[in-house]
Amino acid sequence: MGIDKSNVRYVIHYNMPQSMENYYQEAGRAGRDGEPAQCILLFLIQDVMIDKFLLEKKDFSGLDEEEAELVKQRGRRRLQVMEEYCRIALCLRNYILNYFGEKAYRPCDNCGNCHREYREQDMTVQAKQVINCVAETRGRYGLNIVLGTLMGADRARLRELGTVNYRSYGVLKEYKEPLLRSLVSRLVEEGYLYQTQDQYSVVKMGDITPLKNESAKVMVRIYEEKEPDNRPKRNGCPGQKCPYVRRV
Repeated sequence: MGIDKSNVRYVIHYNMPQSMENYYQEAGRAGRDGEPAQCILLFLIQDVMIDKFLLEKKDFSGLDEEEAELVKQRGRRRLQVMEEYCRIALCLRNYILNYFGEKAYRPCDNCGNCHREYREQDMTVQAKQVINCVAETRGRYGLNIVLGTLMGADRARLRELGTVNYRSYGVLKEYKEPLLRSLVSRLVEEGYLYQTQDQYSVVKMGDITPLKNESAKVMVRIYEEKEPDNRPKRNGCPGQKCPYVRRV
């Protein structure tokens, strides 16, 4: 911040910013001279957990209880937007534009997602199984509980909650968690599910009416992983991409 330099070629975020407003301003430090530039965002789910913890522990002594809760809700929503940005498989530029109220009609063909190789997989059957699981939870639990149940995870918390007795327990055990998170994100994008914005976010049912149509499909982008280049670089780092890199 505060750098008066027009020819910055790279902006690297080691941690996820707490809001899209912050990210947009910080990424905008690159390429002010009109030449090509890159913004690289490194993301792990722990970033979200840390930011949520800091938000809940923030000093709101100058506000009454209702005002403090409103500020927290807005902060949670901003974090949710940033997490969606880090996970989304669609055009990243369009996501930013849509967030700020601008209409985007076609992919930019310039961001990390537009340049990644992928194939679309029909996961309609799996999507309905996710929805069935959320229905069984009656909207009481968060995403980690839902995913753990679907994957048949051996966790004390699942036994405590009784989700190991659900019909949906273990029905998607052959799928990896990142793919199932992408599927849930897709269901949220389509409005079939939604996540609350309170302190302990839970997954609830949305409008599943369109999915009852036999022609309706839920397509998820599956990125093709390239073989890593393990040749040593000058700085000693292997030549492979971090799977959580997002470039704008």
